[in-house]
Amino acid sequence: MAAYELYKRSSKSLSHGETSLEKNAQHLQSLYCETRGGRLLRQDLVQSLESGIVPAVRFTKAREPSTKSVPGILMECFGRTNPALCSPLDAHCELQDPSVQLWWRTAGAVLANLLHGAEYSNEAQFKHLFFYLCDISPSLGAFPGLERISSAWESFMTDDHTPIELSWDWKSGDEIPEVRYSIEPIGFDAGTWADPYNGYATPRLLNRFQHTFPTVNLEWFDHFARQLLPIDACRYQTSPYFGRPPKTVKPPSSSTFLAVDLRHTDDVAVKAYFLPGSRAAKTGVATLSLIEMAIQKLPRDQAERLAALSLLLDYAREPGIGSRLECDILGIDCVHPDEARLKVYVRSRTTSFESVRSIMTLGGRISDSMLGAGLDVIFELWKLLFGLDLSLGLSSELPTNEHRTAGILYYFDINQRSSMPVPKVYLPVRHYGSNDGEIAERIAGFMSDRGQRRAAEAYLATLRRTL
Repeated sequence: MAAYELYKRSSKSLSHGETSLEKNAQHLQSLYCETRGGRLLRQDLVQSLESGIVPAVRFTKAREPSTKSVPGILMECFGRTNPALCSPLDAHCELQDPSVQLWWRTAGAVLANLLHGAEYSNEAQFKHLFFYLCDISPSLGAFPGLERISSAWESFMTDDHTPIELSWDWKSGDEIPEVRYSIEPIGFDAGTWADPYNGYATPRLLNRFQHTFPTVNLEWFDHFARQLLPIDACRYQTSPYFGRPPKTVKPPSSSTFLAVDLRHTDDVAVKAYFLPGSRAAKTGVATLSLIEMAIQKLPRDQAERLAALSLLLDYAREPGIGSRLECDILGIDCVHPDEARLKVYVRSRTTSFESVRSIMTLGGRISDSMLGAGLDVIFELWKLLFGLDLSLGLSSELPTNEHRTAGILYYFDINQRSSMPVPKVYLPVRHYGSNDGEIAERIAGFMSDRGQRRAAEAYLATLRRTL
């Protein structure tokens, strides 16, 4: 609670502008001393500010991974003239359990690098990192490999089950990017008889978001949770011991993700994602049908404004590529329902560019000049990343891969103010590309050729500094 109070109070009282950094640092330290009961003495903080010395994080309960420490990253970000900005994060980390320390030291270090490379202000960097340390790190479950700590939960967030994924969101032209991360909140009892479907961590974290950021609205989350989550895993169940499956039973797959877009203003945008697979398996109803029924159960005026979904449903019901689509996820914006969008994620095991064109246009149902131009750009990137033999034509498939996340993933953005869905595609370099270094160089070259040289250089520099 002390960490949360510090975040709230610092958000209201910090000065703005680079000239206020020292004042802000001293104010944050004062608040920190007050909320932590004098854990760090004021004179120690003043000495840190004057001398450029930042106390090292001490890990006494866990093995340290061979990665650069977050304090070191923060020192690079903030510079030696403002080391006190690091101290509250450092000291608060000392008070956490081993998993929180390690999620901070690993993913937190990457987040610090991404924020710095994307040119966030020092104030925004500090606030986003502080929230990550206090609220996100404790929500990621047991850190892999810790002695005497094991998790019964395997996250679907990434292929190696890491429950967090960090990224940059590039804008048009040469604008600086925004940092975002996606996570699966995991309770420490997830996958056990006490919490068989990991049903508590996500609503608990969302309540923290709502309390900290006034724009977060959970009306749609509550609705779709009732309709799409495993029947005995919703936040409305009366007992955590419902069902009590044997400990030997393999836990079900992930059911919810959250995504956080970090604004340069230090605000955030929060999105929630539902994976209806467990509900579909239990009820025998296809995932896309579950999503359609859930939307139909919204208040009538809201459901009618989502009519663009019908184009995707029609395509998915006709013979051919559409009928073989696998619906994986429904995403929503956690804002007031009048402003919220839906995102429907589908996967195709057909991997030709011809199929990409068919799916993104929904068999010709979406047709406009911007989409046509966008497909041409995607095709250029497709050739660059996958090294295709163009003599085989657009119908040639990528190499066969049977992995669960292989194939091509798409999502369709359903906006209440548009009669057409907006398609997006994920290019699966994880399964079909070459090594990471080559892919990064090709992406940077692609961006530079299109007027995004500054972003491309920052991307490569940040990637090298992080890895």
